[in-house]
Amino acid sequence: MTVHAMFMLVAACILGAAAVDVSHLNALRSEMQVAADAAARGALLWRIDDGQGSAQAKLAAVRLVRRTQPRQPYGSVVGMRDIAFGRFDAATGAFRPERDSREAAWARAAREEAKGNPVATLLFRLIGVDAMDVAAEAVAVAWLPPCLDNGLVAEGPVALRTTRVRLVDLCLHSNDSVTVARGARMQGTGTLSVPRPEALVGAPPLLAERLRLDRFGLRVMAPLMAKGAGGVAAGMARPGSAFRPAHLDAAAEARLEPEREGGLAVVGPQGFRPGALSRYDCAAGERLALRAGTYAGVALLTDCALEIADGARLEDVRIVSTATGAEAVRIAGALALGRPDRCAEGGGAQVATRGGVVAEGLVTLEGGQILAAGDIDLAGGARGHGAAVTAGGSLTASTLVDLWGCATGQEGNLRAHYVRLAR
Repeated sequence: MTVHAMFMLVAACILGAAAVDVSHLNALRSEMQVAADAAARGALLWRIDDGQGSAQAKLAAVRLVRRTQPRQPYGSVVGMRDIAFGRFDAATGAFRPERDSREAAWARAAREEAKGNPVATLLFRLIGVDAMDVAAEAVAVAWLPPCLDNGLVAEGPVALRTTRVRLVDLCLHSNDSVTVARGARMQGTGTLSVPRPEALVGAPPLLAERLRLDRFGLRVMAPLMAKGAGGVAAGMARPGSAFRPAHLDAAAEARLEPEREGGLAVVGPQGFRPGALSRYDCAAGERLALRAGTYAGVALLTDCALEIADGARLEDVRIVSTATGAEAVRIAGALALGRPDRCAEGGGAQVATRGGVVAEGLVTLEGGQILAAGDIDLAGGARGHGAAVTAGGSLTASTLVDLWGCATGQEGNLRAHYVRLAR
């Protein structure tokens, strides 16, 4: 073999080694990116959904990654120090660590010499390179579709069967279909969305111009229905949980002592202790009725089907019923959800149930939220500023809908944030 041939053979071996090892490293870099993505998303979801502390959320994310990247033979691809919570600046792409933040999470996945788990080369070792480092980073951010804080949203059909419809800076969305009567108006920044064009029925041309095609899962339904530690019901009683109202004292609880009137357990505003979570469990066939009056700074967790009397007003109030019937919450007359402060912070009210809601009277929403896993029927109409009405089933209104969106004042709403990768 000539000297020239020997040089050509060595060059061919080097090129072959490069091709094999570079392909191998690229594949592993993709694996590290998947691991970093999973760690960032998982840590942030555990942080915001379950209200876990920083350390617990990081540990859960590390365990998630180890399902696909076990310590043997991969080493510690993602450790506790490889995850951080903080804030993300979309304009600059910069991540700023902040221990108590629930807005964003950063994660780094690596196989490297510093961790004792570098990637062994295949053919590069022929030229003295036995191992190489591979790493990837990811940033996940929490976000909320604006329709869920200012909008009429349903998993099933939405039907506004009245011409007296005005929506200002408010969303109208269904994952099934939207039916709107002629004469309905939408103003400001409001949007109308359905999953496909034919799912919009009867809308006037000016409304149809606002149509965009969209579909998103109603993540808040999962914690609403959950019976474990990550659910709304359990979170109501757990200090520090995102589902415990901010207006309650740290761990204060009280037991309601309603009066009995036939098959009803009846209680008025004076039966609640401000700052405390009130509880009441119904006997078989019993319903809990709230009398007329102003309820302020209180919260109720019950398994009862509820009846809310005409003339009730809720300010800084959260009511959660785990009843599952079609009329788990029945609103017998006019109801004011929230303080009439035209979008000022505080004073909001939330009514949530695992069943359905029937409102026979006019509901005024001023930073108010109605959340139901079943159907919502606003038979008596709805008006106000700052309205979040979300149904896991259908949503209907047949008399009046005059609702305005708010940029503030919805901070007390029950939410389940969405998480997406930002980097």
